[in-house]
Amino acid sequence: MQNEARIFSYQPEKEPEATPVEGGEKIVKIIEFPLEEIVSDLPTENKSAETAQSLHDKIRDLQDEIEKLKYNPSEKIRDILREENILMQVNGVNVFDIETFLGDEVQEKFRRTSLNIAKGKQKNVTKPMIFEALKDLSVASREDYLQCIEENRNVHEKPLFNVPESLEEAFDLEKIKNKEYYLNYWEMFGSESSGQRPTWKHDMIAKDWSVINMREFAFATKLFRDFQAQRNENGELKVFDKEKQEHVKLSDDWLRANFGAYGNYDQTYNSSHQFLISNCSNLLQKGLVRLEDFRIITNSPSGNLLRKEFASKSSSPDIMINGVRYYIGREKLNFEGRAIPKENIKIVILDQNTAGVVLINGGQEKVICTLDLLSDEEKNKKRQETENGSGGKLSGGEISARTAVNKKEMNDRLHSWKRTEDNPRLENETPEAYAERMSSIADYGYIKKVTEDFALQGIGIHNLSWREQQWLVSAAFELRNDYPKLLEFGEQYGIEGLKTFLSCEYNLEYGREILNIGEKLSFENASLIFAKYNEISNVAEKNVDVLASDYLKEKDKNITKDQYEKITASLLRKSKDLLLDFSQKISDKEKQIDERVLMDDLEKSKTEIILLAAALKNGIKLEQLEGWEISILENPSENQQAQMIGIEEQNWNQIGKIKDEVVASFQAAFKDEQKRKWYVAEFEKKVASFMVFTQTKQGKLYFGSFNVDFEARGLGVGNVMMERAVAEEAKENILEATVSPRIPAGTAYVERMDLGFVINGITDYHQTGEPLFCIEADKQKNPSYHYRNEGKESEITKEEIKKQVRNYEDLDQLVGTENFALEFDVKNDFEKMKATMEKLLIVKDNEGENVAGQEMQNKYLITRYFKDKDNEDVRYFAFEAIKN
Repeated sequence: MQNEARIFSYQPEKEPEATPVEGGEKIVKIIEFPLEEIVSDLPTENKSAETAQSLHDKIRDLQDEIEKLKYNPSEKIRDILREENILMQVNGVNVFDIETFLGDEVQEKFRRTSLNIAKGKQKNVTKPMIFEALKDLSVASREDYLQCIEENRNVHEKPLFNVPESLEEAFDLEKIKNKEYYLNYWEMFGSESSGQRPTWKHDMIAKDWSVINMREFAFATKLFRDFQAQRNENGELKVFDKEKQEHVKLSDDWLRANFGAYGNYDQTYNSSHQFLISNCSNLLQKGLVRLEDFRIITNSPSGNLLRKEFASKSSSPDIMINGVRYYIGREKLNFEGRAIPKENIKIVILDQNTAGVVLINGGQEKVICTLDLLSDEEKNKKRQETENGSGGKLSGGEISARTAVNKKEMNDRLHSWKRTEDNPRLENETPEAYAERMSSIADYGYIKKVTEDFALQGIGIHNLSWREQQWLVSAAFELRNDYPKLLEFGEQYGIEGLKTFLSCEYNLEYGREILNIGEKLSFENASLIFAKYNEISNVAEKNVDVLASDYLKEKDKNITKDQYEKITASLLRKSKDLLLDFSQKISDKEKQIDERVLMDDLEKSKTEIILLAAALKNGIKLEQLEGWEISILENPSENQQAQMIGIEEQNWNQIGKIKDEVVASFQAAFKDEQKRKWYVAEFEKKVASFMVFTQTKQGKLYFGSFNVDFEARGLGVGNVMMERAVAEEAKENILEATVSPRIPAGTAYVERMDLGFVINGITDYHQTGEPLFCIEADKQKNPSYHYRNEGKESEITKEEIKKQVRNYEDLDQLVGTENFALEFDVKNDFEKMKATMEKLLIVKDNEGENVAGQEMQNKYLITRYFKDKDNEDVRYFAFEAIKN
C-alpha cells in the first residue's frame, strides 16, 4: 500500500499566519485617516469635544471590524487540520480523514487552540467556527481515496458538509434524498454511536444567507434519507424498519424512540405534534409531513391536537374508546336499515362526548351518524356493576376491559347526523351556495384539513363541541381569502377566543365583529373579554345541564340534546349582544370605549343567566326576574341597612340561642369606622340578599352576614351571590368565615371547589355554648390536601369517603391517624358531634385566634363536608391531620 504511505508522509507547506482580505488595506488606510483632520473639516458649530469623542469612538469601532477582516481564522483552522494529517493535498486532490477529524483527540486540540481575532484579542476555536472554515470545502474521504487507488478509478471530490444553496433547496425532497456529501453539520456535535448526546440547537446559514432551522433540517434529513420515509398509495407516510425489513407506520412513540436523543426532543416536547408545530413549518407547508402522519398515543391534552381515529378490526366486533368497548358489529354496522361493511367505516372522536361513524367510499369520507359516548357517571356506574358482579375478584384493568356498550345500547346511542339542523340556511344565501357549504361540512376530508390548520396554531378543535366545530368549518369555507385571519386569531386567543367567535354560530357578519375586537384591542384586554365571555358560557352550560337533568326531563321526556343547546344559546343572547355592540363602538372613532364598562355589563348578564335558569327550574314567570340589580357598596344607605337588619333577624330565628348576639354584632358593623365591602342584591330597590367582606389584621378577608330574604328563596339569588361575590373574592384573597353546623347550606362552602373552604377550627360564639365552625378558603393550599379534588387527576368521590367512615365512639383509637371520616346526625346527636369536634379541631376565640392553653398536637382539618342526599341532617366529615 504505497499510496497509503504516501498520504500519511505528506507534510504541509508553511502558510502565512494570516491571510489579508482583498481590498482590506485600502479600507484600513481610509479608516486610519488622522482624527484631527476629520474634525477640522467639520463646520465650526460642530467642533465640540462631545462630537470629536463620538466620532473617535465610531472610528475605533470600525478599526476593530477591519482588524477582523484583515485576519481570516479559517486558514488557521485548516493549518491545524494539515498539521494533524487530516486535510491533505495528494495528487491534486483534497483528501480528508473524517474518522480522525471527529475523534476526541483532534476536537480537544481545537478546544485548547486560541485564535487572534483582533488587536491582540483571542478566542478559543469552537465547532461552529470549524464548520465556517470548512463549509465550502470539497474533498475525497480517506476511505474513498484509498478505494479508488486500489481499484484504479478516478477520484472525485464532493462537499465535505451538506450546505444548501438556499432555504428552498434545504427542503427539496430529491436533494434531501440524493445529494452527495460526507457530513451533516450536527454530526460535529456528537452522535449516538459515539456515546455523546447529539444536538440540533445550532442553526445553519445557507449559501444565500437564509437561516435554516437545524431541528427541521436534521429531522427531514434523517426521516427521508436515513429512514427512507415514503408515502404509499393510500397517502400514508411510512419509514423503513431495519429489523422487520419493511416500511411501517409512524407514531408519536416511534419519533420519541428514534429522535429522543436529539436536541433534547424527549425533554422539550410533549408530543410529535408540538415538535412539528414548533420547528417544521417548511415541511408542513410543503406537505412533506402532516400532523396526521404521527399518531398520538398519549392522552395528554397538550399533545392531542388531532382527533383520534379508530379503524374497525375484522377480528373484533368492538372498538375500544377511552376505556370502553362499543359494539360495532361482527361483519357489518347495522344502522337505520343499512348494513355497512366494517372495512368501509372508521370511528372518529368528534368532541369529548361524541364520536362519529365515517363512511369511506371511493376515496371520499363522510360522517353518516354520531355516537353518544358514555359520560364519566355512566362509565363509573358500569364499572361498579361489573365489580359488584365479580364479587370484587377483578383487577382494575380487568374491570375496564369488561366495561362495554352492547348491541342493544348502541341502537339507542347512534343518531343520524342531520347537518342542516345544526347549520340552517343563511339569510340571502342562495340554494346553490347553501348546498355548496353543506357539502364542505359533510366532507370529512375538509373537516380534517381545518383540524390540521388549527393544530398548526397549537389548537385541538375537537375540544370544541361538535356543533361549534361545524360552525368553524363553515366559517373557514365562507371566509376563503380571510381564512388566514381566523387562523391568526385562533393562534393569538386560543380556544377561549374561538369559542367567543363561534358563539355567533353561523352568522359570519357577527363573527367578523368578534375578530374586530381581537384586532383593535390590546392582546391583554381582548383576552380578558374573551375569558369573561367563556366564563359566562360555562355558567350557562352548567345551568342547562341542571335543567336538562332535573326540570326539563320531568316536563318533557323527549326533549333532545339539540334543544338543550338552543336553550344555552338563548341564555347567552344578551352577553353576545353586548360583545357585538362593543365591537361596533370600537369601529366608530367618535365613540369613547371603556373595557371596564363591558366587563361589568358581562358580569351582570352572568347574574341574569343564573336567575333565568333558576326561574325556569322553579316554574317562576320570567317577568319576576326583571328589575334585579347587584351592587358593591362601602356604605349601604339607611333604608338598605334597615331592610338588611330585618332579614338578619328573621333568618337567625332558627338559632334563637345566639340570635341576639348575632344581630347586635351586625348592627354595630354599620356604626364603626372599619372599612367593609358589601354585596347587595335588590329587586326593584328591595333588598333580597347581601353579604360583607372585612379586612382582618392578618391580611385576610372575613366573609360574613350572608343572608337571603325568605321571599326571594327559590329564585337562585343565593347562587348568584356566591358566584358573583364569594368565588370572585376567593380568587385573589384568603377568605375566613364562620358557619353554624345546624345550617345545611354550610356544606356548600366546603364542597364547592370554586369556593374551596376547609374547616380549620371551632368557636363558642360569644360564650353562648353554641358552636360555630371556623372556615378558611386558601386556593394555594387546597391542592395539597388529601381529600380535596383541586389539581387532582382523579377525584375522590363522596362514596369513597363514606367507605372510610369510622365510629366516633372509638375516638381515642382514631387520634393520631392521618386521614379518616366520621358521620353524624347533627339533629339527634348534636352534643356528641360538638364534643368530638372540640377534641379534634383547634378551638378559636371570636377573633379567629387560637385559644391559649389547649393541646395542639393531634389536631385536624375537615377538608370535605357534605350532607346525605336523602337526609340533610346526616353529615359526613373528612378529617386530615394538620402537618407541622
